[in-house]
Amino acid sequence: MCPTAKDNVDGIPSSMLEPRQWKYPDSARGLLSRREWLMASLAIPSCAASVCQPQSVERAVTSAVIPSVHYLGADTTARVRAAEMYLETEMDRWSSGTLIYDDKDSGGAGFYPSNRMGDLEDIRLEDSSIESPVSGTTCLKITFSPQGSKGWTGVYWTYPDRQNGNWGEEKGRPLIGATKLQGWIRGAQGGEIVELTVGGMNRPPYNDPAKPYQDSFAVPNVRMSLTKEWERFEIPLPVTANLDSIIGGLACIFSRAYNPTGCTIYLDEISYDNADPQGLRLIRSYTPTVDASNQAFRNAAYLYDNALALLAFLSRGDAEGQRRARILADSLVWAQLHDRAYSDGRWRNAYACGSLEDPATATARLPGWYVTNENQPNKGKWYEDQYAVSSDVGNAAWAVLSLLAAHTILERGKKDSSYLRAARRAGEWVDANCRAKDDEGGYRGGFDGWEKTATKPEGPKPIGWRSSEHNIDLYVCFLQLYLASGESVWRERAIRARDFVLSMWNPSGHFFYTGRDPQGAINKEAYPLDVQVWAVLAMGHDLVFRQKIVGSSRPLTTAFLREWVEKQCRLEKNNQACPSAKGYKFSVQGTGVWFEGTAQTAATYQYLSDPETSGKILAEIASANPVGKPDESRVLGAGVPISVGGIQAACGEPAWTGFYKEFEPGKPEKWIYPPQPHLGATAWFILASRKVNPYWLAYSPI
Repeated sequence: MCPTAKDNVDGIPSSMLEPRQWKYPDSARGLLSRREWLMASLAIPSCAASVCQPQSVERAVTSAVIPSVHYLGADTTARVRAAEMYLETEMDRWSSGTLIYDDKDSGGAGFYPSNRMGDLEDIRLEDSSIESPVSGTTCLKITFSPQGSKGWTGVYWTYPDRQNGNWGEEKGRPLIGATKLQGWIRGAQGGEIVELTVGGMNRPPYNDPAKPYQDSFAVPNVRMSLTKEWERFEIPLPVTANLDSIIGGLACIFSRAYNPTGCTIYLDEISYDNADPQGLRLIRSYTPTVDASNQAFRNAAYLYDNALALLAFLSRGDAEGQRRARILADSLVWAQLHDRAYSDGRWRNAYACGSLEDPATATARLPGWYVTNENQPNKGKWYEDQYAVSSDVGNAAWAVLSLLAAHTILERGKKDSSYLRAARRAGEWVDANCRAKDDEGGYRGGFDGWEKTATKPEGPKPIGWRSSEHNIDLYVCFLQLYLASGESVWRERAIRARDFVLSMWNPSGHFFYTGRDPQGAINKEAYPLDVQVWAVLAMGHDLVFRQKIVGSSRPLTTAFLREWVEKQCRLEKNNQACPSAKGYKFSVQGTGVWFEGTAQTAATYQYLSDPETSGKILAEIASANPVGKPDESRVLGAGVPISVGGIQAACGEPAWTGFYKEFEPGKPEKWIYPPQPHLGATAWFILASRKVNPYWLAYSPI
């Protein structure tokens, strides 16, 4: 017999049912009451999906102002404001115009140095010079060495990128709204003479009638005599120019007549001024350095990090936060519908930051990098990171969570929306393709590798392992889809994910294992922090979960954290490069303070009604991540200030997770978090500071 909802609620202290225990009072927020929530969700575990009918529940909506962060104290509150500014600045980094260059492998680049002219061997381009860039970490360095018979040479930044250049073979990109090209330039010695121009590709008298496309305008060459200091330049576009399709974004031309012994020049922060503040885009996950180890993620906007940023914007409770959240939500929906290979509801693990759409293909841009420096092998080839192009169910689950929150908050009162439809598509993809068929249950990790192509006919490989973390995420996704739709199939899927997580509980050690390997064996490589705290944030209301880990249906206390998290993952001393940092490491086996997990732990203490410990942890994060003072002279080409408010992933030195990964087949390496500003860590810090549980932002307060 299936127990009733009342049977599950009985025995819980009456104080737990009182609205004042909730972060958002029912009368102010229109949320489910405490009892309604328990009846709607806590009754689920004991009911057979084939017998019990879904409860009739009213959608919970958070539309009022989110609580302030003033309770944290002035220093931490100021740090939260700086973190929110970091999210805004990073989100707007490439929305102020179409970029030619602002940093090595920038996600905002709209034109590429693919076309070479004149004496091809006389010009060398380096896209990663660290010789006093205007901003960021790198600038362009171009060296002209006159040797050839023509006496001149040049490089043309064109779109789209083609191995031998686009001379009119393909259509260009739109620059609607642009009035000028702007940038910075200087010489190595002073006195260098260079000519710049825009447009003009395949136009008379140099046009090739056999090539179908040409630029609609040409700007006369602008001859410049350079100094050793950075100088700002502008090239106006013709007022009557048709900007629907531009191939030639910028040409830089050198002549022996003006530079008889050659020259070296530098360019930086070059962009058109066609701002698009509402354009679809995603936010890069890390503020990169020039280190070669940054290559794979220099322009990557990871799905998980952007889902967290969306939730952080929603947590603000103001119109500007909702505007930005809507852009990110619309971008996630668009990416799902415009993949270059898939139409089945999956997402990639990462997309290119900046403008989401590739105009040439009308598909979502994926991150990667070109080999552009002249002295490197494989010059002109495009590379992609295998993890970025793959699809993990945990990342998809966070995208679903963020879209369900967007559906509930931004589309209040609507039974359907593009956000809900995208969430359902992703949920169906997970269940259809990643559901484990054996007795151990749960959901497998996803798919690894590239889609099927002529050079990769094998296609992506199914991931055989099962992650406790992923199944925690899926439990909340499926349960919220059940609450949104009333369809019992989502409840069954939620139970399946939850039961796998509970099977990973180690009662003697008082922690959750990482998951199972492809053969079904428990993974004991490392015991991670996030699985423990996420399980509480996601399942703390669940009676079966409570019964499993504490032997009672009563509310959880901080004893769970103090029994394992504090003893196994707390670090009072960090590495020598950052000795004052305190916090939590990624796993028992890991090393170094991991600020994202530290913020997650703070959120969990808040959830368990210990704001004092939560505030202490957040203050430690703020202290180890002081807010820098921006140098007002160092701004992006369109005037966007440098970000100074991000929370680092680690401090001083990389934080090792305790796990190894094969970034190249057969070559396992330490999986680390770099000591660089990180979108995910920053978003978690904001969410924890605002006393928000991101798992239940829209449906239940913490």
